[in-house]
Amino acid sequence: MRPAVSIIVPVYNVDKYLRQCLDSILAQTLKDIEIICVDDGATDRCPEILDYYADMDGRIRVFHRNNGGYGSAVNFGIDCAKGEYIGIVESDDSILGNMYQRLYALACEHDLDMVKGECYFCWDSMGYRIPHHAYGVDGYFGIVLKENDRDKFFRFFMNTWSGIYRKTFLDKFHIRHHESPGASFQDNGFWIQTMYYASRAMWIDEPLYLYRQDNEGSSIRGKYKEYAMLEEYRWVRKKLAENGLSGSDLEYCNYYQLFRHAGNLLRISDETKMDYLEVISKDYEEYGYLLEKMADGSAVDWFRRFSAAPEVFCENIIHMRNRILSRLNQADHIWICGMEDRAQRTMRILHSVGIVSKLAGFIVTKGEVKSSMIGIFPVRNIYDPQIHTENCEFIIGAKRHSRSHREIEEELYKKGIHSFLECEDMFDNFYWII
Repeated sequence: MRPAVSIIVPVYNVDKYLRQCLDSILAQTLKDIEIICVDDGATDRCPEILDYYADMDGRIRVFHRNNGGYGSAVNFGIDCAKGEYIGIVESDDSILGNMYQRLYALACEHDLDMVKGECYFCWDSMGYRIPHHAYGVDGYFGIVLKENDRDKFFRFFMNTWSGIYRKTFLDKFHIRHHESPGASFQDNGFWIQTMYYASRAMWIDEPLYLYRQDNEGSSIRGKYKEYAMLEEYRWVRKKLAENGLSGSDLEYCNYYQLFRHAGNLLRISDETKMDYLEVISKDYEEYGYLLEKMADGSAVDWFRRFSAAPEVFCENIIHMRNRILSRLNQADHIWICGMEDRAQRTMRILHSVGIVSKLAGFIVTKGEVKSSMIGIFPVRNIYDPQIHTENCEFIIGAKRHSRSHREIEEELYKKGIHSFLECEDMFDNFYWII
């Protein structure tokens, strides 16, 4: 009998997280599933963990292969899948127990090519998670979007794993991942294809997937894959063209190629940034007009400032980041002033650069402390006697020139603190996702 959902789990050297991932899949309330685990030549304990779980539950099928990269592993799993729908779970992530029952019921009820939920960004090492919410699409959650809604498709969060895809839909349009080496943004091309070709799709505003952010081996942390993103978009553009798309049909693909450069410039190593400027400049000249049509004001402003003087722009990024890192590295402890979104985003950047262990906690400057903890970090009033200023760095986690910023600044001055860092300088000069 055909399973309702085939769940593809590509596996490579994640033995620290693999049991948690598989346990979450086996706990699904939808029982009519098959679980296809593709061991992509793992050299740690992953192969034996997979075999143990396969012996424990007959729904698990394990394939041991030589290393071919993330895209090759997922494609192999899709080709082997017998299910009506396909799901993908990355082996360092996990999922909520009702994920596939919820999505499959909607897919059947509305005859969908794909249906996707939202996710939690998770840092287990900090005891912290935050739900993702796609902004600007609130009126489009929970309804069937069709081909004439194509522009709405591209506004939702780019990922491949928060939903399920009808197998016949993937096969009809030959939708697969780029089989480039390693794990180098192959999800971008798969996502773009599904956005272009789906005829009936739905997104629901429910976080069902737990997206791990504290795996040090994650490909997104790699600093030396400067052109992997560019190669991914060249590949998917060629694939779309082979299927008859051209000219204005490719605008979404072209826009995302350009848009992703901003984050990529911050992600890659400083020694390769200058060489990368030529790539951004070329794409901005060719596709910059799409920013006015598709991007928000901050993205438009970023590329305008970049294009005015690319080398100076890049030098400023390197200088500012090194200055901030120097101050943070010299401090014994770090305090973030504020506790709302900007303050918490600052904490996440500290984690991404490997300095979060110095974080002493969050400071509020007025009123009672609403929450005693954010993850594993305490929230304290600025006049708490446990807050010492000696050899500490303070970061204002509020928007410049805002009322909150002025209030924090005034209280810091009263404490004799006249030198501090700004969260917005960190947002502008460090790579971050959410």
